[in-house]
Amino acid sequence: MSKKVGPAVTRNRVKRLVREAFRVRRALFGEGLDLVFIAKKSAADATYDQVADDVERIARLIRHKVQGQRRSS
Repeated sequence: MSKKVGPAVTRNRVKRLVREAFRVRRALFGEGLDLVFIAKKSAADATYDQVADDVERIARLIRHKVQGQRRSS
């Protein structure tokens, strides 16, 4: 994670938030995906609920993209 997010304490907090939000919602993503989350500066002030909402939104976007690819194949 970039030092642009903040000092080590802040970066570690953001990592913990993202990991937990993903862990709880892992089933939404399905199998066979490698994901890379890139935190922006605003992540330093994010709450768990905000991160969890973003993770769910990302899962919906990925599902939509994968379903579109399956239909066109």
